[in-house]
Amino acid sequence: MFNEIIIVFVTNILLLLSLGVIYTLFSDITMEWWVKKIIMGFAVMIIGFIIMRNNFILKSGIVFDSRTVLISITGMFLGFIPTIMGVISLSIHRIIIGGVGLTAGLLWIFLGAFLGLTWRYTRLKNDSVKKISHIELFLVNLAIQTVMIIILLIFVNVLGSDTIKTITLPILLVFPIGGYLVSSFLLLLRQMHFDSLHIKNREKEYFDLFKLSNTINILIDYETEQITNVNNRAIEVYGYSKDEFLTLSLEDVSLTPKRKIKRIYEILNEEKHYKNKTKHVLKNGNVISVSYHASLAKFNNRKQIFVTIIDETKINQQQERLINTDKKLEATFMSVEEGIIIIDQNKQIDLINDSALSILDIDNIHEKNDISDILRIYATGRNLSFDDIIDDCLENNSTSKTELPYKLLRTTSEDIFIDFTISPLIINEINQGAVIIIRDVTLEKERIEKVNFISHHDYLTGLYNRYHFQTELERLDVERQLPISVIICDVNGLKLVNDTFGHLEGDNLIKEIASILKKATRSEDIVARWGGDEFTILLPQTPAKHTKIILERIDDLLNKSLYQPITPSIAIGYSTKTTSDEDISTTIEAAEMEMYEKKKADGKKMRLELIAKLRKHIDKNYPQLASHLNDTRDLIQRFANYLNLDSATINELTELSGLHDIGILSLYNNETLDDNNLFDYELTSDHAEVGYRLSSAIPEYNYLSTWILYHHENIDGSGFPEGKKADEIPFEARLMRIIDDYDLYQKKDASAIMRKMKKNADIKYDADLFKNFQAFIKKDNS
Repeated sequence: MFNEIIIVFVTNILLLLSLGVIYTLFSDITMEWWVKKIIMGFAVMIIGFIIMRNNFILKSGIVFDSRTVLISITGMFLGFIPTIMGVISLSIHRIIIGGVGLTAGLLWIFLGAFLGLTWRYTRLKNDSVKKISHIELFLVNLAIQTVMIIILLIFVNVLGSDTIKTITLPILLVFPIGGYLVSSFLLLLRQMHFDSLHIKNREKEYFDLFKLSNTINILIDYETEQITNVNNRAIEVYGYSKDEFLTLSLEDVSLTPKRKIKRIYEILNEEKHYKNKTKHVLKNGNVISVSYHASLAKFNNRKQIFVTIIDETKINQQQERLINTDKKLEATFMSVEEGIIIIDQNKQIDLINDSALSILDIDNIHEKNDISDILRIYATGRNLSFDDIIDDCLENNSTSKTELPYKLLRTTSEDIFIDFTISPLIINEINQGAVIIIRDVTLEKERIEKVNFISHHDYLTGLYNRYHFQTELERLDVERQLPISVIICDVNGLKLVNDTFGHLEGDNLIKEIASILKKATRSEDIVARWGGDEFTILLPQTPAKHTKIILERIDDLLNKSLYQPITPSIAIGYSTKTTSDEDISTTIEAAEMEMYEKKKADGKKMRLELIAKLRKHIDKNYPQLASHLNDTRDLIQRFANYLNLDSATINELTELSGLHDIGILSLYNNETLDDNNLFDYELTSDHAEVGYRLSSAIPEYNYLSTWILYHHENIDGSGFPEGKKADEIPFEARLMRIIDDYDLYQKKDASAIMRKMKKNADIKYDADLFKNFQAFIKKDNS
């Protein structure tokens, strides 16, 4: 009986080898995976039916066969669908057979399927398992059959102990060995299938890459030296079709000598690889520069040379362009007006252009100079030093640009002002240092400062102008600056100086007073030129009593002034704002009102003092003119007495004689005038009009203005400045005409005075007055 059981079991195992045929057949068939699995399932059902027909019946209802080996191996290698189909078909067949061993038989089927699938999905499908050993396969099959024996032991009361004893040894002897053989066979087939699939995939990938590669790829048969394949890039570059390429060899496209090509084949046979550069000829005859890499390999069981070629023609052209571009960039770098310095991460100088060297006033630098040693920047009062700015740029990739100029300290020449920009030098997303661009802004800074000064200062005096005063007034008109005092000043006698000595002298007077006001005030006070002859002073945190001290200081400096021709004089008014609810404009108006009141009250005294100072100035500085005015004053008084004129008229004529030529003062700056030609009226004819303007500006002497204007008019209308004649000329002017000429003639030639005057008497003089003057002189000389 034992032998019969062994024979049946061995026959079953041989039938199981047909699973290998099914596995091999369906592995290479191209169809949907689920269709393939179902077909496999039907094959398993057929094999299972045959196996269960070829069984060993121990006794009625107790049947043994290799169904557990079939269903477990199906689960291990064919997968879930074939296994389920096998389980269903085998279970139905076992149910049909029936008998006392039905339950145990069904458990054999289900547990065999479960154990096979479990091994499949924990071992065979696990990617981490690289190799399954033969021992493992044997032990798995032994374990499955052991489980089957345990199931039989569970049903020992039904099957009987004799049955279990009879069947245990054949099951544990034949089925594990048979299962191991079938499993090993299927595992081998599986490995062969996947190796074949891998090779196919690799070949497909290779030929896809070969065909689509951007580099030029050519296959050459090692034995025949003929080209066997080319990719699309080769066709595109060389201009040959693929069929044309297949008729060519390497010698047909390469300018490398034939003997060298032979040597390349020998090297490839020895070392498998070779690379070099050469020139190839295209179909159209053009020559290109190429670099290539050749390797020897087997394709389709033949030795072939795989050549990868790179067209370097454009690369060489690009390199030439890059070299030219580098030269241009270097020339540009060295010639740009801005100074450019490139430093590394350690703040060492890598590159510096000529403009930077010029700005720094150095001839050259030593290799790897520290930037702080070369670019010495004075940064007092700034939040960050130059080193801080560079460190921030290098550490945080930040860009910094100066808002205000920095002072650059230079060793061998004058310091200058620069502005600069520091930017990180990022290459391949890594900070490689920084680029510093510097620019000399000394002249620009001076221009800006000059424009700023002009916009806030008076061009003549250098004091602040009205715009700046208004700006500071708004800034300082706050509670913490209280009390605020305002001083308004008006220059006395400016018009007098302008009319007498000219506007240049008037400007000198304004500058002198500006200097006095600046000296008398504090640095924090705002002294401004308000208008033509008006000045304002803003005194923050200054009560009235302190303002008076400043006024006294101003008055003292005015009296001590060395300015000529007159002592400077100003009318001053002031007012003080003490509470925040007061309007500052009201304070200014009050100061201005006081100034005008003082100017009005002291006007006459001031004007008379100015005239007195003018006369004193003449006496001291212009002796010829002083002598003339004094002599005519004495002469006109005596002649007026001779004419029995009233005292009021005599006084007026006396004043006239003292001021009639005062306009000549304005001409003393004329370099063509000196004491010898001072009274040359061709040169000084404007002095009458100047004297007229001067006397008109002084109310107390206004009555003299027309007499001064016309004292050089001739009786026949040939005089100046307006050509008046006869009675159009005022009596006082006609009289002054005679007195003026007599004194001048006397100073030139005393012996011929009257003879000269008589010669032109009908032209110049009033006949009656001249007749009386002759009588007066005769009597005066007797």
